[in-house]
Amino acid sequence: MAKTANGWQLIADSPDGPIKFQADAVVLAIPAPQVLPLLQPLGAAEGLASVEYAPCLSLMATYETLPEVLLLDHGLGWHISADHSVLSWLSLDSSKCLNRLADPIVLLQSQANFAAQYLRRLDILVSDRVAMEALLNETAAQMLTAAATIVPGLDQPQNHRLHRWRYSVVSQPHGDTLFKTQWPSLVC
Repeated sequence: MAKTANGWQLIADSPDGPIKFQADAVVLAIPAPQVLPLLQPLGAAEGLASVEYAPCLSLMATYETLPEVLLLDHGLGWHISADHSVLSWLSLDSSKCLNRLADPIVLLQSQANFAAQYLRRLDILVSDRVAMEALLNETAAQMLTAAATIVPGLDQPQNHRLHRWRYSVVSQPHGDTLFKTQWPSLVC
């Protein structure tokens, strides 16, 4: 990314080699830690290094049927806040789907401390795919076990998928709602 007389030149990697773009303005809608390497060479990252995020793990679990307590007519779905060391909340994610005949999907959202512990362990195992897979399965099992302490029966889904969000919730915000550089055509 470089400032030009007419705006910006952006270079993106592609399988066929670099692709160059010209732009009048640039909006960067990514977490501050990912913006820093782009803006620091331009001298335009002042204050962004102080922005911090709490991580989160999201486990999407599909069930053939839900436990009876969750089968009430909830209209638009349900959301349960959890005072738990592993889980922050859980909700009926499939309530957003238009196909009400699909299997129910429950979204489990972790506490930040639990996610941070997982990510620290994952960073150590980055070169060992087998150990990473074992950690993934162990973490999913911990989240499902925690869910079953809140709603019995949620520990046995048909299948599940764990998503990692290293930059989930801003814990130390930037001083301004919108970060603008000295050039009015670059906004983060």
